[in-house]
Amino acid sequence: MRIRDIIITGGAVILSAVYILSLITFRVNPHVLLVSFAILSTTPYFVRNSRLRFFGYFSFGLMVYWTIGTFLTSSEMFKDYFFILALGVGNATGAIISTIERSEHSYSFSVSAVAAYFSSFLFGFMQEYPDISTLIILLLVILSAIWVHFFQDLKTTRADSRDLLTTTMKTSLLTSPIFLLLLIIPSYVYYVFELNYMELGIVLFRYILLSMVLTVSGGLLRDFVVYLGGYKLDYVHDRAVLKKM
Repeated sequence: MRIRDIIITGGAVILSAVYILSLITFRVNPHVLLVSFAILSTTPYFVRNSRLRFFGYFSFGLMVYWTIGTFLTSSEMFKDYFFILALGVGNATGAIISTIERSEHSYSFSVSAVAAYFSSFLFGFMQEYPDISTLIILLLVILSAIWVHFFQDLKTTRADSRDLLTTTMKTSLLTSPIFLLLLIIPSYVYYVFELNYMELGIVLFRYILLSMVLTVSGGLLRDFVVYLGGYKLDYVHDRAVLKKM
């Protein structure tokens, strides 16, 4: 096992423990945590051991979605700008991981969306409406998995910024019905909060716009970092490899 594998995997475990302790002992700005964990979620790519790499993506994903769950302090927060922004960061992170990693490792990040259950109002909501609470978490997992699925197609040497933009637009639009279900189910099935049609349109617009901006920005940042290091992306066995230019 390489030293780098140990450092990255051990770092994921230590960060998870520190994060949980920070929730108990002191408050850290959730926006700072979310962005930090989103960036760190790509580091398991450098782990050679496949099992440890799988564990790394899942561990960092847990921290990302645990943080996203903290934006859901109440059911009203489903339509809040900051929750939509946080959800967009999570989806964009899964999409970028999908462009550099094999599918089984990318989907491990998506599965970690279950962590949002333990840090959100859904944990308490489970006692009264267990079926709806479970369904909402499943929708979050499916939403993340669809972003991963569509960005698997970009793993080709011919993919460029235009392909990234096109795929982002397509995925944002195709996943918008699932996002709407996250709002409609608790609103119209159990009347947890009120939602009018004009507000629904604004929330949907925010989801599509923020998802596109964050995902395209993440893809461009990936390409910039690779180029800055003097490398170019190639793909071998369905996984990105860095080659010197």
